[in-house]
Amino acid sequence: MFYRVYRSNSTPPAFNELACELGSNINGAGPGFQNQLWQNNTTNFNLIKDLDTGSYTFEIYYAADGSQVSTSNCDGLPSVFLKNGAGYFKANIFITTPLNVQFTGFSLKTDGKKIFVDWSIEQVVPDLQYCLLEKSHNGVQWQILDTIYINGLSYSYVDDVPFAGVNFYRILAIGSGKHNYSIDRRIYVGRVENIITIYPNPVYRNLRFRMTAMVKGTYAVDVYNSDGSRLAAQKIEHDGNDNYITIPLPEKLSKGLFWLVLYNKHEFFKRSFVIE
Repeated sequence: MFYRVYRSNSTPPAFNELACELGSNINGAGPGFQNQLWQNNTTNFNLIKDLDTGSYTFEIYYAADGSQVSTSNCDGLPSVFLKNGAGYFKANIFITTPLNVQFTGFSLKTDGKKIFVDWSIEQVVPDLQYCLLEKSHNGVQWQILDTIYINGLSYSYVDDVPFAGVNFYRILAIGSGKHNYSIDRRIYVGRVENIITIYPNPVYRNLRFRMTAMVKGTYAVDVYNSDGSRLAAQKIEHDGNDNYITIPLPEKLSKGLFWLVLYNKHEFFKRSFVIE
C-alpha cells in the first residue's frame, strides 16, 4: 500500500510505503492471478500530524508484484495489480484550527419516555456561532436533531421521540469555518435486550459488531448459515463497554443470509447479516 499527503497545487512528494502481508489465496485460475487477501490490521498513523492549516491532497494506491518480494513502487514484472488501473485514489483534505470551545458539562437523563440533554461551555468565544445536537442509534451513523444558537453558557434540550433501547448524543460547536465535537454520551430507554449491532451490513471479509448493554465476561461467538450449519466458532472477552468487535469470516462464503450467535452460561443473543 502506498500513500502521500501534500499541500494542494504543490509538487507531490514520493509515496510512503505501508507493508501488507499476504493473508491467504482466495481463488483464481492460476499462479499470479489468484484473488488474494492482503491484511494489515495493526498499523495506525495520523495523516495530518505536524501539518499547518490549509488545503491538502491525499493519494493512495495498492500494488502487488508477482515476481519480487519488494520493489520500488512495485514496478517489477509481472504486476498483478497496480495503481487502481491508471490512477490513484484521491481525496482533498482541508485542515483548520479547531474551534476553541471547552465543554464543561454534558449529561443525559430519562423518565422512561423522553431524554433530557444538558450541556454547558466554559465561555462564549468570539468565533462560536451555534451548536448542532446530533443523535445516533448505534454510535456510527449520526443525524442532526436540532440547531442551537448561542445564548449563554448552559443549554437544555428534550428529545421527545428517543429510540427504543440505546441512544447516543454529541454536540458539534461551529463558527468561522471551525468546529469542535463534545464527547459522545449514551443512555437507554425502555427495556434493553438482545442489542447486537452489525455494521456494515451487508458484510464483506470481516464481521464487525457492537454488544450493547451486555455484561462483561467471556462469550462464545458462532456463525451459522441459513441451513443451520456452524461455519465458525471462537471465544471473545467482552469488556462491558459498547465498543465494536471485529472477527474474520471463513474464506469463500457464498452470498446469502447468515446468523451471528453470542452466548455464555446465562444469556443467548443472535443477529442476522447478509453477504453479497
